[in-house]
Amino acid sequence: MHRLFYIMAYVMTLLACAQEAPKSIVQTTVISGHIDHPKAKCVTLSKQGILITTSSVEDGLFYLETSINKPGYYTLSHGALQIQLYLRREFRLNLSFDPEIGLRSIRYQGRGSEANTYLSNFQEFQRLNEPQWADFWSRGEVLLNEQVHRYQIKSEAFVDNYLSKHANLDPNFIATERSRIEYQSANRYLQFGHEHDFVSEFPEQLSEGYYGFLSGLTMEDPDLLVLPAYQEFLYRTLQKYVVDIRANGNEKSKSVLAMDLVRNEIRDPDIKSFLSYRVICKQLQKGKAEEHDLLYKQFRKTCKVGQLLANAKELYDQCETLSQGSIAPFFSVRDITNTEVSLTEFRESVLYIDLWSSWAYDQNHARSYCDTLRNLFKDESIVFLSISLDQSEQIWKEGLRKNKLRGIQLFSPKGMDSKLAQIYFVRDLPRYILIDKKGRIVEAFAPAPSSLELKQKLKMLLNTA
Repeated sequence: MHRLFYIMAYVMTLLACAQEAPKSIVQTTVISGHIDHPKAKCVTLSKQGILITTSSVEDGLFYLETSINKPGYYTLSHGALQIQLYLRREFRLNLSFDPEIGLRSIRYQGRGSEANTYLSNFQEFQRLNEPQWADFWSRGEVLLNEQVHRYQIKSEAFVDNYLSKHANLDPNFIATERSRIEYQSANRYLQFGHEHDFVSEFPEQLSEGYYGFLSGLTMEDPDLLVLPAYQEFLYRTLQKYVVDIRANGNEKSKSVLAMDLVRNEIRDPDIKSFLSYRVICKQLQKGKAEEHDLLYKQFRKTCKVGQLLANAKELYDQCETLSQGSIAPFFSVRDITNTEVSLTEFRESVLYIDLWSSWAYDQNHARSYCDTLRNLFKDESIVFLSISLDQSEQIWKEGLRKNKLRGIQLFSPKGMDSKLAQIYFVRDLPRYILIDKKGRIVEAFAPAPSSLELKQKLKMLLNTA
């Protein structure tokens, strides 16, 4: 796209900051801006690991325009820098930033600037204060509770302090942010409970009232579906109830029980659609199974959201390729010297693949635990591969440098359009794949490196001939 267009688009967005168009004629959301010291040739906009749109960067200028039906949280990425955004259909957001300085350099103008200035400040607070939660999964309930409570109090204090200095923030947005903090805390409790139930080495049982926090939360608020934290809470809570039912002697599979709960206990149609979609995807990700045809029919009767129905059908049509025990589809990628590396080079070893990109990278996410896994299994026949699906080799190398990533680092040219992304049904990131010594798929959607469940699976595979 020509430089003149970027300049004109940039100027028009700035003008819109001063004189907003009537809401009735606004159909799209615009994000434009200027980058000091650009580190890559493009910027990307993604949502929960799914790429939405991209823009090239010319003379430091970029321009993104997209359709947004409902308010939501997005990630703007440039090189290794990630910026959280809150976007609505009528926003005309202009921002400037310097990747060499980071989040502290961000400045917003235009419609939507108030909410996003808050978010950039909270993101910096989070970077400096959020614990590495996986460090606490095996350290006991009391210590975990202390850490979750302390971080929630600090987060709420940050919101209160910010509001005392910026009274013009949309109260509905702030209410959503307070809910985000609350449900993020709930997710940490639920995740600890899951890890505790899975790993038998824990020296203590969960206290009798451990799950009491659930009584003050709801699974029937469709307005909160805008929050990734609420979506995670819904599915984790559903899993918890399934575990309880099976503990009482019900022998139905987890997927069947989960779908039954969604169909019979959830009242809100949007929540029903979301949870039934998560259940069927989890089942189909395991490949061909005796019960998945029945579950798929139940899902289609329960879900009322067209896009979710279409996504599930695509996975349904491909699930046999990625079934457990099938030969892992062949692919080749490139290393840091641009040498081709193929899947067949790692036969006779258990293979754990981490698919990621700079636009879906989270410093507090599980990737930092790959180093721990490598050290734990350094004398075993396990290979850990990190494969970038970035748009360009330049962005990948910048991400390696800035985030100081170690181990075997590889790059898949064409990113999300690559053969690797297509044959392994990669629609969001990060994504993990586990392959056994004979080149057969163990899990095409494997647990994250921070999961204690993964450690158990790796130990089991090493003991399998």
